Amino acid sequence: MTDIDQLPFDRTRVADAVRQYPLEQLYARAARRRRRRTASLALTVAALVAAGMVFTMPPRVSVPSLPLTDTPPPPPLTASRPTRLTLLSPDTAVAVWAGPCELRFAFTTDAGRGWSAASGPAPASQCDPLDPSAGPDAFVIDAQTYLASVQGADYLTTDAGHTWRPAASAFVDVAAFPSTARVMDCGSSRCFTHSATPYAVDTSSGAVYRLISSPAGLRITAYQQADGILWATLFGTRFDSAAVGWSADGGATWQTSPVPAKTGAEGVFAVDRHRAYVPYTPDSGAPMHVLSTADAGRTWQDVTTDMPVTDHVRDFTATSDGALLLADSEPAGAWISRDGGAHFTRSTPPEVGIDTPTAGAGPGLAYIAISGPATVYVTTDANRWTTFPLMR
Repeated sequence: MTDIDQLPFDRTRVADAVRQYPLEQLYARAARRRRRRTASLALTVAALVAAGMVFTMPPRVSVPSLPLTDTPPPPPLTASRPTRLTLLSPDTAVAVWAGPCELRFAFTTDAGRGWSAASGPAPASQCDPLDPSAGPDAFVIDAQTYLASVQGADYLTTDAGHTWRPAASAFVDVAAFPSTARVMDCGSSRCFTHSATPYAVDTSSGAVYRLISSPAGLRITAYQQADGILWATLFGTRFDSAAVGWSADGGATWQTSPVPAKTGAEGVFAVDRHRAYVPYTPDSGAPMHVLSTADAGRTWQDVTTDMPVTDHVRDFTATSDGALLLADSEPAGAWISRDGGAHFTRSTPPEVGIDTPTAGAGPGLAYIAISGPATVYVTTDANRWTTFPLMR
């Protein structure tokens, strides 16, 4: 694969950044204000690892090997702790283990009570563990579909990691998503670090689509679909402009509205085909604002929130009943607004501990991972919390 621009991961930007999973520093460069963030819709468990949490590695599933060379293979992945967790619903999550030369994945559909066996693409036969631009990285599209980058090569699986194909030839490039496609929920900026290209999975054939159209020459940084409307946050090619866009035909045509933000939007979070939120910060140190529409983008309201000003990134989502929900690690808890973002109320999980926890958001949910027990607390309404045990 010689044309780097055709790969699903933007390697030029990755090579410019110091490699940190899951590429927080890359997003900091691109969005001009990002501090070290925990993965959103992708939970980095580094804080939990530092606190001494221990996970039991599930059995490994055999997968097809890549061609070997004369170079001795690297040592196998021995980490007992997952390095990332992506929550897709209150019951469904994908865990990722990343070593210098290998990736493995496991998933649960019963809120962490049971996990699949771990599997992944074969380890790289040639591997330089000290090369930050060629280390492994993972991107979860849905519970069965993952992108993996191992030592400069990219692979796609549609069966939870049992079989893998070269990513560039596995995608179906389209100018608009078919009506049968389920668009990946990428409302938050976690997707920005991997690609400006939206993904969708066909619910009937299992094909993985990659949208190649671009609204008004702007770059898509986050996206979400609700009731047939595709919403997206957009940046100019030099990150000198920001906008929100929406499409009623799968991305074939777009309408856009500018976002008055020097630092960029936090993402786009859609409730339905009429209602969507775009949180943004107009300048460093300024209160957070929320743009919202209730008429499918014809008009937008801009409100200043009463959220405390912070220098760290919060993760957002929209709930099914129209509220704006976010997860916060400092202080730990979830915030919710039911008036378009003007006023927020806060809720804390039953147990937090003395260390700074990890916070994130998934589709319609916020979660807090605490130090001590290997547990994630999940809420969909910033009121009731349920537990999501990590792998033991």
